[in-house]
Amino acid sequence: PYLLYPHGTLYPETVGMRSFIKKRLFLNLFVGKMLSQASGIVFTTEAEAAKVTGSLGIPLRSVVIPNIAPDTAYSRLPEQGRVRERLGIGQHVPLLLHLGRVAPKKNLGVALETIKRLRDAGKTVEFVIDGSDYEGEQGRLEAVAAELGIDHAVPFTGLLDRERIREVLAESDIFILPSLSENFGVAVVEAMLA
Repeated sequence: PYLLYPHGTLYPETVGMRSFIKKRLFLNLFVGKMLSQASGIVFTTEAEAAKVTGSLGIPLRSVVIPNIAPDTAYSRLPEQGRVRERLGIGQHVPLLLHLGRVAPKKNLGVALETIKRLRDAGKTVEFVIDGSDYEGEQGRLEAVAAELGIDHAVPFTGLLDRERIREVLAESDIFILPSLSENFGVAVVEAMLA
């Protein structure tokens, strides 16, 4: 017996990105059988379970178990100001944050366009993008930010350790997740706790 925990990887939007034909073939030949024979598929929301089951068109034995994060890690937040000082951001400038992989499915280009519109409207905001680069997406986004003229307002931090993640979450004003497909990930839970 085995359980599978897809973490949003089976959303049709995710499957439909890059290498669609190869992914679809792999799903049909291998993953479908693996899913149908599993003792259970663990989804994090009812919506994820319904969407994936509907798009695959195969009956699945599924259970919904929401993501959790230890609230003790956020019961006492780090001192304010460290992140802003480290990144050269003013203390009263609204700080927007994306926390997670820097990948095409995260749809961060839309967030960059929004930052551009806000700044064009006279709003001074900074958008911190924290996470590991996936397939060169960070370089592509840095080029988009430069083209939009907002690269100075969009620092990429790379993947931070747990304490630095707590700092940036505690200091951020708005958490941004413009993902094309998301399963209520741990970063969302942590942002809510912070």
